[in-house]
Amino acid sequence: MANMRKQHDIALDSAALKALRTNRLWTQEDLAAAADVSGRSVQRAQAAMPISIETLRALAAALDVPPARLLGPKRMPLGAKVGILGGLLGAGAGYVSANLGILSSMRAGELSATDAGIALGLVGLLGGIAFALIGVGTNYYIKTR
Repeated sequence: MANMRKQHDIALDSAALKALRTNRLWTQEDLAAAADVSGRSVQRAQAAMPISIETLRALAAALDVPPARLLGPKRMPLGAKVGILGGLLGAGAGYVSANLGILSSMRAGELSATDAGIALGLVGLLGGIAFALIGVGTNYYIKTR
């Protein structure tokens, strides 16, 4: 026979739960009564121990907040962090290399000061766009995961 116990697999942001509860001047027992859950469920939730989705929904409803407000911040996977760091390092290395190339061409007399200034400005613009895109992509990734 299948296991009939509720699945406990969600850990809440205990600081957010406690802040929302204490802002209402509620004890854990008050929240349990308002949410129609056991006092032990509130203790588990506030201790950041796993709770069921039903308990999450009940606590959120009692506190008049969306369930997502009680969840902790989303963690970015290591692979995504490595990808972002690689993108930043690559863009930074390209920016520095391009600037060094332009300055060295200028010193060798192959490029006028005006042309070097234009080239450096364009490299700065492209570098800024590259870093902005990495930032926008990172922000989008965090918000959609």
